[in-house]
Amino acid sequence: MQIIILLIPFILLLINYFTIAILSVTIIFLLMRIYSAYICKAQFNLSTFVYIFYIPELITGPFRDYPTWSKKETRKLFSESLINVLNSLILILLSGYFYSKTIFFYDNIFYTSVITYLVLYAQFHSMSKIANSISMFLGKTEVVNFNNPLMATSINDFWSRWHISLGVFAKKYINQPLTFYVSKKIKNKNLPYVLSIFITFLFIGLWHNVSYNYLIFGIYFGIIVILERHFLDRLFSKIANIRLQKLLGILYAQSAHIIGFSFVVEYIQKIIIHP
Repeated sequence: MQIIILLIPFILLLINYFTIAILSVTIIFLLMRIYSAYICKAQFNLSTFVYIFYIPELITGPFRDYPTWSKKETRKLFSESLINVLNSLILILLSGYFYSKTIFFYDNIFYTSVITYLVLYAQFHSMSKIANSISMFLGKTEVVNFNNPLMATSINDFWSRWHISLGVFAKKYINQPLTFYVSKKIKNKNLPYVLSIFITFLFIGLWHNVSYNYLIFGIYFGIIVILERHFLDRLFSKIANIRLQKLLGILYAQSAHIIGFSFVVEYIQKIIIHP
């Protein structure tokens, strides 16, 4: 079953040319939820049906696996949920206004990527909060989807802070099973890690959009994370001053991410909400 899941993004890459690319992210999200329910041997009942087709999270995330969905929490008050939704909508509108007023200041791909990245962060974070607010009103647990990614000190650290729920899914259902499977077949210590990271980031890239740009996006980040483990982490660890080490790590991580982001910035600009 894991192998089938790994092949899905590549199959959708072909489907992309038959005009349904706009649906690809939702389709992959739907398949992820079906797979999570299947792995947990969920009974086919109303709760499972609602989980699979839960529109707020299918559209924006965060992704939650079936065990998380099954947990029952005290429902949040409607007034509290409404305030959280309104605050998030205000942030989306303000960030969109900021984007419209600043994006044309300077015609440079790095500048464009920085502005688009910051606005995407504000809007995606807000959309996840809206989905969470609706879910908590229905008695579901909150799924933390962002943990201050602007303070990440490496690309590996960044992807553990950005879109956390997707990262958890990729680690649990792709990276770890693939590492275990390859380790049994190949005795080399490094190769299972390299293959699992590379394929995981290909999945993450194509999850965002089934296109060659996002294919390159996934390859780029896979290579960076592999290089960090084998070279860059050791290089940064040689810096004796901890504060300087952290500062340089943040500058490196954000710069490396923005470079990768520049491969797909044109796609992101199409989904930014702005006047």
